[in-house]
Amino acid sequence: MHVNADHLIVLVNDIGYKVFVGSAVLSNLPDAGHISLYTFHHIKEDKNELYGFENIDELNFFAKLISVSGVGPKSALAILSLDSLDKLQSAIASGNYKYLTQVPGVGPKIAKKMILELQDKLDNIDANELDATDEDLKSALLNLGYKASEIKRILKDVDKSGDIESQIKSALLLLSKR
Repeated sequence: MHVNADHLIVLVNDIGYKVFVGSAVLSNLPDAGHISLYTFHHIKEDKNELYGFENIDELNFFAKLISVSGVGPKSALAILSLDSLDKLQSAIASGNYKYLTQVPGVGPKIAKKMILELQDKLDNIDANELDATDEDLKSALLNLGYKASEIKRILKDVDKSGDIESQIKSALLLLSKR
């Protein structure tokens, strides 16, 4: 096995395969030189590349990320290198697009598109996993008689820069428009 900045050359039966990997794989390489990876074979007209992952959940999330128009395999790998899978999925579930824009090449437009397209496709998380502010807002709206599904749809659009009262007003405005 040969290690490079963004990929490995993995020898399988004396044949070397170039496998692009994220920073987590590179930082957890075994000393013995033997590695097990879950791979995704990405084929395009001008490309034929392998992408490697430590577990099946990362592989499945990668496939979901590249299903979003505008997110290629290199961007998806960079997104997976940002943080743990749980935190990434939580950010998407709660509509935290600013968190996703930390990845080079992922602007607000692509981040919002990922959230819009992937929020309902995430099966590894509880869609109700929210940060503390969102939880308070959700609780207040539930007490006002709104359904959880209605609240979930508008949470990503609520202006969260102010206090809880201004967030509730923002949420009520959004709910009244739907």
